Amino acid sequence: MGLIHQLRQSASMRLDGNEKNTAMIMAEAVFAAIVLQLTNPFYQLFATAMGADDVAVGLISSLPSFCALFVLLPASLYIDRVKDKKKFLMTAITVCGVILPVVAMAPFLGDRGYWFFIIGISFWNAPYLCYTVSWQSYFSDLFPPANRAVPYSRRQMIYNAVPAFTIMAGGLILSYLCKTTEQKILTYQIFFFIAFGAALLQRKAIAMTHVPEWVKPAHVPETSPVKEFMAAIKNLKKHPRFCIFLALLFFFYFAWQMAWPLFFLYLVTGVGFNEATKSLFDVASYLAMTFTSTWWGKRIDKYGPRGSTVLGLLGAATCPAWTVLTGNFWVILASYIFSGGTAPGFQLGLFNDMLENLPEENKSLYIGIYNMVMQISNFVAPLCGVALYAAIGAVKTMYLSSVLRLAAAVAFGVRYFILKSKKRA
Repeated sequence: MGLIHQLRQSASMRLDGNEKNTAMIMAEAVFAAIVLQLTNPFYQLFATAMGADDVAVGLISSLPSFCALFVLLPASLYIDRVKDKKKFLMTAITVCGVILPVVAMAPFLGDRGYWFFIIGISFWNAPYLCYTVSWQSYFSDLFPPANRAVPYSRRQMIYNAVPAFTIMAGGLILSYLCKTTEQKILTYQIFFFIAFGAALLQRKAIAMTHVPEWVKPAHVPETSPVKEFMAAIKNLKKHPRFCIFLALLFFFYFAWQMAWPLFFLYLVTGVGFNEATKSLFDVASYLAMTFTSTWWGKRIDKYGPRGSTVLGLLGAATCPAWTVLTGNFWVILASYIFSGGTAPGFQLGLFNDMLENLPEENKSLYIGIYNMVMQISNFVAPLCGVALYAAIGAVKTMYLSSVLRLAAAVAFGVRYFILKSKKRA
């Protein structure tokens, strides 16, 4: 124990300031990814094993996003009034962790226990959104604007690496070790309890971060939350760049998310691949993200986020069309690898672009608005995609998604060149 203590002390001495914060948010990313990836991918399978019908399974995708619309802005307003964001962030992580083993008890409630599970994970989305908004706000305090890209890219590299192992391991365990429905339900429950343990370690990692001395204490508004919210909405007109960014963000996210359910429907139902092959495609995409995240982060750090966003969006535009171009395994695998390799370009780019355009007053509230735009799209876009799938088929809908994604890339490209020319002038 003495040697371990000395090694930890030595590491703490070497990692100070930004380096230690970077190391801690990378560690936090490991446990955050475990919490999400050991639970979220298995929601529908867990509910189905408990006897959920098609309507209930469909609500698993839409109900959490619907609940989010009522939570995001009030939570963001509250976070702006919190003096200690770190403490609030740690509390949100703890609440998220505690809820998971509670909802995992749903099978003991009988035939309708799956409703307790579905409602439970929908409410779980509330503290998780508090975690998301407070983490983004806290992250903006940890690092100066000029040095955010690389730490964030390293965190995303780790965050994208974990699903490659959890998805494959979970799939293998459920497919080959679990022979009965009861065994699968028990395995899902074990996953949720492991996620609870990971949440505690995630909290510990955040506790070991330190806000630099140059960061000023948050100003707590004296007005009521309602007046503050109305003032912030009115003040949006004073930040036209942020408004334009939000409009383009929604346009792209809608084009991007409308194709999400279609990949499974096309590859499994249409082409005939099994779930294991679909998981292999997903793992390949996550690995590509992992290996390219740092490169994209360095590029953004050197040239800024907007150019990388455009390049990443162009990569995203190819994926749906490329996937349905042929049913060949290797061609589809290549499309997933290419899409995964270019995804950090727009994921890191959009986040850093948002932080650059973020108004300083009511910062958490505006981050909440940014997240709400994505949640609205997440609720509406997949439903529209499935409706189009029923009307015109998977292939035409995937081509339409590619066209819309390309249009979003062009729009972001026009914005990039306009802002670049203004900066030169």
